[in-house]
Amino acid sequence: MNKKIISVFLVCGMLILHSFSVLAATPTTDFSGHMEDIIIQQALALDQSSNIEGKDFTAVVLSQGDLSIGPLSGDAVVTEQAIQAVSIEGDLIEVTTIFPYKITSDGELVNSFEYTPTQITRDSTDPTTFVDITVTIVTYYGQYFNLDIATSFYRHGGIEAYWNSSNSTAGVSNLCVAYESAGHMYQYPECTTASYKTISSFLIQRDYFISSSIDQNNPVKGQSYFDGDHTMSRSTVLDCANALEHGGMVSVTLTYSVNGKSYVHDRTYNVYGGVSS
Repeated sequence: MNKKIISVFLVCGMLILHSFSVLAATPTTDFSGHMEDIIIQQALALDQSSNIEGKDFTAVVLSQGDLSIGPLSGDAVVTEQAIQAVSIEGDLIEVTTIFPYKITSDGELVNSFEYTPTQITRDSTDPTTFVDITVTIVTYYGQYFNLDIATSFYRHGGIEAYWNSSNSTAGVSNLCVAYESAGHMYQYPECTTASYKTISSFLIQRDYFISSSIDQNNPVKGQSYFDGDHTMSRSTVLDCANALEHGGMVSVTLTYSVNGKSYVHDRTYNVYGGVSS
C-alpha cells in the first residue's frame, strides 16, 4: 500500500486542531546557532528527497522515554540531537526526522551535533563537512482532542525510512526500523465528545499495541521504504494515559560498513506521548 493510499485511508474521519504541540522534540538551546544552520544545510543538501521540499527543519533534542509494551520494552532511550520538521498533509500529521552523522577515522558514526564542537575553534572559518551520512525517518499519525476531559487521542499511521551518504566507501547492509504505539484503545469519534462519566463506555481495549516495521537488506541509497499496511482503523484511537508504558516510539538499527569493515548503530526515540525530556 503506497503513501497516497494510506493518506486517503487515514484522512477520512480525522479532526486535527490547527495548533498543536509536538511531544517528540523540543528546540535545542545548548549549541551554536551558526553551526546548527551549517549542519542543517549539509544534511538537507545530502538528503535531496521530496520529503524535505517546502518544510521548515530545525535542530531539536528528541524526548526521552520508555515504552514497556511490545518488542521495544525496556529499551533505554539516549538523548540525541536531530533535524526535524512537522507538517500536515490533509488531516495527517507527518513528522520527518533526519539524523546527521559524521564518520570518524575509525569508521564509527558520531552525531554531527556532538562531533562539531570538538572540531571548531573560535577563529575557524574552514568549511568542513560535518555530515557524511543521514538516516531519515518519516512517521504518520492522527491527533484528536477531547477538551472537556483534557485528553489527547492518537491514531497510529505508517512509516517511511531511507538513508543517504556522501562517503563513497560507506554502504548499508540492513536498515531496520520499528514504529510502535501503545495505549488504551477507544471508539472514535465518540471518545472526543464524551464526558468523564461516559468515556469508559467507549473503551475497546486496554494496553493495545500496534507496530509498523521496515527490515530491508541492502537498502538502495536514497530509496524510500514504506510500511503502510499496519495502521489503525479510522474508527479507533489511542489514549496514552500511562506516560511510562504508552506512546508512539521509533527504533532504528543501521548495519553499515566503511572501508570494508562492518558496524552497527541503533537509536530509539519518541514520536508522541511517553516521558518528555
